Amino acid sequence: MRSMNSLQGKRGEHMEKNFWYLFTAYSIVWTALCVYIIRLAQKNRELQAELRDLRAQIERVLTK
Repeated sequence: MRSMNSLQGKRGEHMEKNFWYLFTAYSIVWTALCVYIIRLAQKNRELQAELRDLRAQIERVLTK
């Protein structure tokens, strides 16, 4: 029994030591995802502005 508890203790210590790898990996993934979504939103705003400008140009040409 003692060796089993000793094994589980070492295993728990090992998992605690390596937990920061998991935390770091999740942090990197979530950060990258947030940056990607923010960039997509910026690009979407730019495209909407360009579309508004093109529609305005078409309206000017058609109303002349």
